Amino acid sequence: MKISNIFTSCLLATLLVSCNNADKKTDPSDKPEAPTQATNNLSGHVYYFAPAIDSTKCTVIAECDCCSDDFLFLNENDFIRIAYCMAEQTVIKGTYAFEKDNVILKYDSLSYYTEADQNNEIKTVGKDKKEYLIKTEIGKPSLDTITQFTCKDKVFYKNSSEKSFGTISEKDSIQTYIDELKKDGFWNKLNPNKN
Repeated sequence: MKISNIFTSCLLATLLVSCNNADKKTDPSDKPEAPTQATNNLSGHVYYFAPAIDSTKCTVIAECDCCSDDFLFLNENDFIRIAYCMAEQTVIKGTYAFEKDNVILKYDSLSYYTEADQNNEIKTVGKDKKEYLIKTEIGKPSLDTITQFTCKDKVFYKNSSEKSFGTISEKDSIQTYIDELKKDGFWNKLNPNKN
């Protein structure tokens, strides 16, 4: 009888320990979240857009000469888009607003682009940079929508009208881009502090 009491006590203790361990299993909501870009906070970030996405590495890919853009979200309302085409670029400013999982981009009617200065084409500015002129193009204000999605906890945006994908740029800080725009003469033309 003593052996059966010991056996029963051990069985009871094993059950109690098992039940306590079952209660201590990690709930998926208890795990710390991986750092991600806040979904409604683009301010102060640069997003790099390109026509393809590698869904295994969660990166955007631009394997062409004229197909990538950088979006500089200056604050909670204003952005600047820089479109690249070989050595030339086009720059336009606008405002943005959130609408559920979408960001509505409202472009200004003025855009600025570089064009080689034919009179000074053989002269260089700095190291291996040809001189260029900044030209102004007047168009109609336009709207565009980018839709948010995630890839392995990383925030992306899809521009369906242009078939491009964007994510936070890991290249340079927003201040580096602003300094380049100032150095190249775009910043004063854009006058981003005035809408």
